Amino acid sequence: MEDSTFKECSSPMSLQRIGRDVSGMVLLAVAALCIGFIMNQIRKHPLPVFYRSKEERLRQMVDQMAHDPSHGLLVSGKNLTLKEFRDFVEKKQGITLDARPALFYQLAHVPGAYSLPREDFEASYGRLKSLLEKDKSQRLVVYCSGLSCEDSAIVRQTLLRLNFMNVAVFSGGWDEWTQAKLPQETK
Repeated sequence: MEDSTFKECSSPMSLQRIGRDVSGMVLLAVAALCIGFIMNQIRKHPLPVFYRSKEERLRQMVDQMAHDPSHGLLVSGKNLTLKEFRDFVEKKQGITLDARPALFYQLAHVPGAYSLPREDFEASYGRLKSLLEKDKSQRLVVYCSGLSCEDSAIVRQTLLRLNFMNVAVFSGGWDEWTQAKLPQETK
């Protein structure tokens, strides 16, 4: 019985049929891959073919928002100390921006701060656009979690690319603010 099964599968007719089936499956897979790639490219926000870091993704989004990918970064602002940041907040010398994820902002934030998280920059910027773009030379200070957090620096660079001229970072961030037992707001 085994010999007859083997003979049926190895007959020239069966091998041709298997070859046709495999060729058809490969052709179908290649066609599906091509259609998927084309459909992705015509989407408003295509999925990336290759991995890009969060900085690269944000930079690409900003270039699209600014409609000027060749625009260079402006040199502006500095890193504020806790005392300088506290004075800035208490005297309401400009706009304070919280670059932490929205969930952390909702739990607690620096009084008067607005949420502009790096991870959801485009949507959050859209909500704050009229406030921020009233005067692109106004003072902006960005903070995030603390010294090891890079989100505030990324948001700062993004704002500079969008032609804001006076953007500083409070690098001590939320950690230093809360360790100093300074006031907090919740939303």
